[in-house]
Amino acid sequence: MMTVETISKRLISLGAAVRQAVDAVDADDDAPEALRSAVRDLAERHREIKERAKGADPRVARELVRLLEAVADRAKHLAEEADGPGESTRQAVLDAHDAISGLEADVDAPDAGQGAP
Repeated sequence: MMTVETISKRLISLGAAVRQAVDAVDADDDAPEALRSAVRDLAERHREIKERAKGADPRVARELVRLLEAVADRAKHLAEEADGPGESTRQAVLDAHDAISGLEADVDAPDAGQGAP
């Protein structure tokens, strides 16, 4: 299982992708309000979860990552289904989702964060 320290480092590294998604929707006049709201929620949840995961019990840290992934799923769905946002906005949201989903997939991998044997 991935260590809490590794989860925390990965959460910090996700910040760039989340910020790019926020910047993209903020700059896109055609992005619908529902998408803007979902991406802002994603950014806020990312900040909260990043702080809560520091020093947390490993089980709690993994659950926090799953929660963040669920919020990212909502933003992804809106980006894919909404009329209006530009392609670069959609891609920024999808990139943030994919980065978070990658972490979520890794947190329960048996050898994640342990180094190669």
